[in-house]
Amino acid sequence: MSDRSYISGFIKNIKSNYIRMIVGAIISFASSIVYARGLGVELYGVYSFIMWFIAIMSNILGMGLSGTVTKFLPQYYFNNDIDESKILIINFIKKIYTIVGIICILLIFTIPIWENYLKINYNNIYFILLMSIICIIPTTLNGIYSNAIQALQRFDIFAKASIKTQIIIFIGSCIVIVINKNVLLIIFIVLLTTLFQNFIYYRELKKILGIESLFKIRNAKLKDKSSIIKYSFYMYINIIWQQIVWTRSEYFFLGIYTGQKGLAVYGLAYSLVNMINLIFSPIMNVLNNYFSEIVSKNNKELLNKILYTVTKYFIVLLILILCYGKLYSKDIISFIYSDRYSGVIDVFLILLTGLVINQILNVCGALPFYYEKQRFIVVLGILSGIINIVFDILLIPKYGVIGAALANTFSQSIFSINQFVYIKFVIKITFPLKELLLVIIVNLVSYFIINIFYSYTTLKIIFGMLFIPIIIIILEKLKIIKYKQLKQL
Repeated sequence: MSDRSYISGFIKNIKSNYIRMIVGAIISFASSIVYARGLGVELYGVYSFIMWFIAIMSNILGMGLSGTVTKFLPQYYFNNDIDESKILIINFIKKIYTIVGIICILLIFTIPIWENYLKINYNNIYFILLMSIICIIPTTLNGIYSNAIQALQRFDIFAKASIKTQIIIFIGSCIVIVINKNVLLIIFIVLLTTLFQNFIYYRELKKILGIESLFKIRNAKLKDKSSIIKYSFYMYINIIWQQIVWTRSEYFFLGIYTGQKGLAVYGLAYSLVNMINLIFSPIMNVLNNYFSEIVSKNNKELLNKILYTVTKYFIVLLILILCYGKLYSKDIISFIYSDRYSGVIDVFLILLTGLVINQILNVCGALPFYYEKQRFIVVLGILSGIINIVFDILLIPKYGVIGAALANTFSQSIFSINQFVYIKFVIKITFPLKELLLVIIVNLVSYFIINIFYSYTTLKIIFGMLFIPIIIIILEKLKIIKYKQLKQL
């Protein structure tokens, strides 16, 4: 396959994956409004904490297997080693059922400890924590299943399953909120839909790989067992510190120091930033799965070509997002979510800055793992996690949700900058450094101008209408973006 046709297929998959992003963004936005306004600050804080708890525990207990699937499954499947593909998936599913199941049973006995330390006042908190622990098993399995489906480049299946479950959760949650605002019932709906998603993914994997039963291959051993174990270990360490650096530790400390209100404000700001991240996640999902195949075939020229183009256009898009976020976030958030969530605005802008820095520098973030040069990245991640916890301890008790946002953004920036430098000089990947510096300058100038117009509503509207064409003209004159290049792709 030629580089051009390969890139065309890559872009085609990104376009199909954007269907999921568009629907997901709409549902997420609608859900945030329903939850924030319907549940109120106190109950929304409880909901935010429980969803964090399910997410972090499923990621930690997943043992890095979902990331390992992304690397090894394409290597086997696209080199026609179907039997090894089956063995890999079946081994991982069995491990999740046994190990995670046992740990979840033990976690149930820790519920009284959580109740004592958290500043959350809610009558059914014991049963909510119990339901969330039960949710951990299917959520962890979802990580394996969804990554496997994407690793096989079946993004259409992934998109359809994601959309279906999001719609079911949204409709079910709306009904519950209208009737009696019961967080326990909402978590129960999440559990049922996650099980439904498990069923869809596993059924499709059986069709693609020809798996007859989980129990048919009992004594089959992994061909690259030592490499897989080593890679899974690094992925596991990587995932653990990511749960600390990427917003996770903040929820824990906010639950101790601020209670439901702080959790609600931070949770809403994070969900809004996550919606913006949906613009990039379809690209990164496709990109990372293609990287695994490209690296296995040692096509460095194609890898550089994709990285250069994607990074450059990410930078341009992120300028617009950050500037428009600064211009209009205050008006939009106050209007939609009411003045009860006024503290969300500053937290949102701080977290958005962290997202921008991370996305610009992290297009190539998965490469050290595919080249098996991940040791430095893992050590760097651990140090960033420690720094994040130190910032949390210093800033959250004094500054609350603002301190949490600052701690998160500082940690992400420290990690992303160091990772970028490492990948540039060790793996020797080509990056648009000239464009990066020019865009930073344009961004700083734009931000300075926005601060002048920020307090004047009429000028903000006029500037917002003119900003995109002006920026596009400037960037084209600086030869950062080229329409002809997009058409060729």
